[in-house]
Amino acid sequence: MPAAKSTSHAPSSAALHWLQLAGEAWWMWAEASSVIAMRTALIAFERPGHGREAERMVIEKLAAAFSLSQRLVQAGPMAPEQVMQTMLAVYSPRVAANRRRLTRRLQRGHGRVRTAS
Repeated sequence: MPAAKSTSHAPSSAALHWLQLAGEAWWMWAEASSVIAMRTALIAFERPGHGREAERMVIEKLAAAFSLSQRLVQAGPMAPEQVMQTMLAVYSPRVAANRRRLTRRLQRGHGRVRTAS
């Protein structure tokens, strides 16, 4: 009778690493969704100065894309998980900073629709 194979159900370190990256990407997606909602509200209920938010949004996206492309080119060939780590390192802090900034701005009342009484 052949010896029983040992089967381990513990995930490999590579699988755990991908799971961690997926969690970080999901969190960034959640933060980005709230940033999109807040920016949409600010732009939809435009008041003096809110056009700057749309300009800022475009400029930030171009700067982030340029920064990411520079990092990827300078790094040379990379494994897929390294590309994802680099992408998260570039975009996550920016998305989080925008969420904090826009949350503070909306809490202060900037962007609220004022009704005539």
